[in-house]
Amino acid sequence: MIQSHFELLSNGKKVWNEWRDEYPDVKPDLSSADLSQKNLSGYNLHSCNLQHATLANCDLQDVNLANANLEGANLAGSYLYWTTLRNAKICLLQLAKANVWKPVL
Repeated sequence: MIQSHFELLSNGKKVWNEWRDEYPDVKPDLSSADLSQKNLSGYNLHSCNLQHATLANCDLQDVNLANANLEGANLAGSYLYWTTLRNAKICLLQLAKANVWKPVL
């Protein structure tokens, strides 16, 4: 995981989404990051590498995960309302007790 991507994400949605708008071709590496119990509602995580990341009990409402690599990620107990999963790699994704409602596929 590139530490600067994790630190940037930790600076909040506004900072993160503005950075994503400024650098749309960058594919942030958040692989193996522990993001459990974070409110990521509205974050643009398009094309992020979240392989083996822990997103358990997260608020992922209206998150853009299109083209993201979620292989082996743990989303157990997370809220995925209106979450965009178009072309996301979801092999071995853990969704136990997750709340999925109207995903955008």
